[in-house]
Amino acid sequence: MTLARTTRATTARMPRRAPADLPFDFADRGLAEALATERDEPAWLRDERLAAFGAFESLPVESNQLYTPYIDLRAADLFAVRPFIRTASASASSPDALAAVPAGTSGLIELDEDGVSSIGLSEAARARGVVLETFGAALTRDAAGFRAELEGGALLLASDKLAMLTRAFWSQGVRLIVPDGVSLDEPFVLRWAAGAPDRALLTRTFVRLGKGAKVALVEDLGPSRRPAAASASGGQSLFAGTLEIDLAADAELRVASIRRRSCCNIARPPSARVPTSTGPSPSSAVGSSEAGSTIGSRAIGARSSRSRSSSAPMSSCST
Repeated sequence: MTLARTTRATTARMPRRAPADLPFDFADRGLAEALATERDEPAWLRDERLAAFGAFESLPVESNQLYTPYIDLRAADLFAVRPFIRTASASASSPDALAAVPAGTSGLIELDEDGVSSIGLSEAARARGVVLETFGAALTRDAAGFRAELEGGALLLASDKLAMLTRAFWSQGVRLIVPDGVSLDEPFVLRWAAGAPDRALLTRTFVRLGKGAKVALVEDLGPSRRPAAASASGGQSLFAGTLEIDLAADAELRVASIRRRSCCNIARPPSARVPTSTGPSPSSAVGSSEAGSTIGSRAIGARSSRSRSSSAPMSSCST
C-alpha cells in the first residue's frame, strides 16, 4: 500500500490588526507635500505640514498600549480611500457671499465634501466685524494673521496622533473670528456633509474670541449629498477634524455638536481642554437622540491668559 502525502491549499491571511492600528495608509510625506504643492501654499505652511507629519509618524494612537478604552478601529477598512486635495474657498464677507443667513442664526457655513454650498453672516454679526471664512480664503485675505494662528499647532495637543493627522493633512478648514466685546445670542452654524464612498475629508475649525466676546457655535455633521457610486471599500469613508478655540480674557463660547450620520464612531469622542492658570475648566455633557449624538460644552476665558480647546473625532461610515 502506498501512502500519498497531500497538501491543503491555503489563502494568505491579512495580518491581524490591534484595536488602535490605523485602518488607512495614505497619510505619508508624499501627501503632505502634494497638499502644499497642488494648493500653491506658502513655504511656512509646507514646513508646518511636514513638521506635523513627523510628529504623526512617531506617535501611537493610544499612549497606553496595554489598555485602549476609547478606540477600536478593527471594523474599519479604509485602505482604498483617497483624501481630498483641492477644496473650495469662500468668505462670508465677500460681496458675493453664497447665501442669506437663516432666521435664528448669526452665521452659517455649509460644506459638502470638498465644496462650499452656502456661507453668510447676519446683519448684526457683519456690522460688528465678525469674520467667517474657509482656510483658503483666510490665507488669501489675512495671510499674516492666519499664519500666527496655525503655525506651530499651539492649540493642538502635541502628543495626540489624531490631532497631528489633521494638522498635517487637512484639506478644508473653517475660521471664525469674533472681535472684543461682541455678544450674540443666536448661534453660528457649521454644517459638514461628508461620507462619499472611498473618500477622506480631513478638516480643522479655528475659533478666536476677543476680550469679553460671547457667542455660541453649533457643529452639525450629516451625510454626504453626493450620489452613491461603486466602492472599493464597501462604501466606507473617513471624516476627521479638530476644533481649536482661542479665548481672550472673559470671553465665553458655548459649543454643541450634532451628528446625524449613519456611521460607526471609531475614535475617541470630542474632548475639550482649557489649560489656564486661573480660569475654570469647561463643563461638558454627552447625550444622544434619534438624530444621533449631541455633545455640548462651555469654555470661559481667564484673565491675562489664553484659553485653548481642541477635539479630534474620527468617523468611518458605510453607505
